[in-house]
Amino acid sequence: MPFCGFNPKMVQGLGIFAHGLFEAVLERSQAENTDIKVAFEKEVSELSLFLEALENRYQDLRKDGSPKVMSELVEWIGEKQ
Repeated sequence: MPFCGFNPKMVQGLGIFAHGLFEAVLERSQAENTDIKVAFEKEVSELSLFLEALENRYQDLRKDGSPKVMSELVEWIGEKQ
């Protein structure tokens, strides 16, 4: 049993994420006529930029003292789609 506040949707989300990453890598590889490994590295690099923005947004919400930090963060992610 995990030590975090585990919710089955977390595993489902990871599965959906992995599937989306796989599709994005294939699409990039075909569009750029490049090797899948190169396309994967580019996708992961771009993901790191998103994760950095996500962390910055989280820290900003914490500074504001919002009691709904996580729900506001999820809302912010939804706006980025």
